[in-house]
Amino acid sequence: MKKYIFATTLSLLLLISCISEMEQLDPSLGDCEYAFLNQPIGFCGFDFDEVPYCINCPDEDGQLGTYNILIDQPDDSYLEVVPLRPTILAVHGYAPNSSAPKDPYAGLFLPSMRNSFCKYGYTIATLEYRQDIKGFSDPVCDISAEEVIRTHYRSIQDLRKAIHKLYESPEVFGIDTNNLFLLGNSQGAMTILNGMLSTDEEEWLATFPGEYHNLKDELGPWMPRRPIRGIISIAGPLYDLDLFGSEDDIPLFLAHGVCDSTVPYKSGTYFNCPNSELVHGGYEIAHRADELGKSYSLHSIKGLGHDYPNEINEMLREKIRDWIKNQIICGEPKQEEFTIEANIVNCINTSTCIEDCQ
Repeated sequence: MKKYIFATTLSLLLLISCISEMEQLDPSLGDCEYAFLNQPIGFCGFDFDEVPYCINCPDEDGQLGTYNILIDQPDDSYLEVVPLRPTILAVHGYAPNSSAPKDPYAGLFLPSMRNSFCKYGYTIATLEYRQDIKGFSDPVCDISAEEVIRTHYRSIQDLRKAIHKLYESPEVFGIDTNNLFLLGNSQGAMTILNGMLSTDEEEWLATFPGEYHNLKDELGPWMPRRPIRGIISIAGPLYDLDLFGSEDDIPLFLAHGVCDSTVPYKSGTYFNCPNSELVHGGYEIAHRADELGKSYSLHSIKGLGHDYPNEINEMLREKIRDWIKNQIICGEPKQEEFTIEANIVNCINTSTCIEDCQ
């Protein structure tokens, strides 16, 4: 576990400040078991744990590498007994790798997770995973559809393995596995949606043409699903709406730009590419949930494509904290839909009808 050395007066003052601010609890929680904070607790994270979960795993080129879960906690984790906290495991979107570590973007994701969640009393984690696509090229429609599916298979394989790792010793890292949430954007959101709504790899592969059905034999099986408390998907797709079945009771927080041409808000292909497999965005996933009578919170952002400016991100993170606290942990999940105005792009030449963007 973390071994902090508080060698300076400044460090001690920071700790005292954190403890003091942590006492400012939300008075409206009533009997809720967690003491969530209205305001950030101050400094979050003197260090983080690097926990290997996928060792000597072959990437898209067959190169072996070790992939880690990066775990961080609020400042009271220096105590001898680490508090078990609601935990968010975040899976970043696609970015081609070019340096060591094999997936540097997980580390780059940590600061935003600290600012948005760790400072409010959550244990946070980000995932290094095998997310690169062999032969990634520009124009993107020249990318092999087969390599995309192979990468997505490995991504889900890694996610499930990482969740199992968190379940092995949650008390060491301050993880309450009864309140483990997954957050993903773009390819990361694809990973958590397909990885948690698919029963297993065979059900998922059955949604594709026959040439993909041997991937389990080639790349290995997925680990079984473990329970999670909620999915937070930002601009994420589901390959087949039938993967979301009546037995799936995971509350969903879905945010999607109505003008997204990379991952369609409704249904379509990545980047409108003719050789890509059909996928379904936040709108269709929400209405599948409605059809099944499942809880969901859909946030449709008009005038927004696939890139999220800081002001939209900040607004969504506040809504996510509110959703976790007041609906999932301290209340009852609902069916709800919201429209947010961004007015950044005009939606011309996208897979979404222009009427949706006005």
